[in-house]
Amino acid sequence: MHRTKRGLSPSTLHRKQASASRFGRADPARDVSISRLAWVSSVTFLFTIPHSIEDFSYGIAQRFGFDVLTAAVGLGVVLASQVWATAALGWRPTLARGLLLAIGLVWVIGALADHIPDLLSASWRSGAPSKGLVVGIIVSQALTVAIAGAELRKIRSPMT
Repeated sequence: MHRTKRGLSPSTLHRKQASASRFGRADPARDVSISRLAWVSSVTFLFTIPHSIEDFSYGIAQRFGFDVLTAAVGLGVVLASQVWATAALGWRPTLARGLLLAIGLVWVIGALADHIPDLLSASWRSGAPSKGLVVGIIVSQALTVAIAGAELRKIRSPMT
């Protein structure tokens, strides 16, 4: 029978790890980093959803040559992907972090490309609330990108 470094069979080790995780005794360093990334990813929805609704009311879909339904489905796919990636941090950590990093980059680049002139304008849409949503998207998604990128580097580089 194959034994692990701890002298346990793989199935025994798996049961012990599952039990530790279930009862809150998992590796605390890993749990903190996952919860931080999950928290920041979740907070982004406070900005992306209201801003997207506002964008749709101002004709964003038509401005980019899409009908409203196609743009709404595209937005739904992006939001669902982010929800899935946030939920998958515990069981597919590398894939989840990579997906959160990519989605975050799309949001940051898109918000900057589309709204820099608007942010500099004295009066734009609803004023400060509209600008706050865009700044919130940029900051929260940039934090998601930074945390996901840092954690991916930790995963990929062996500890010395």
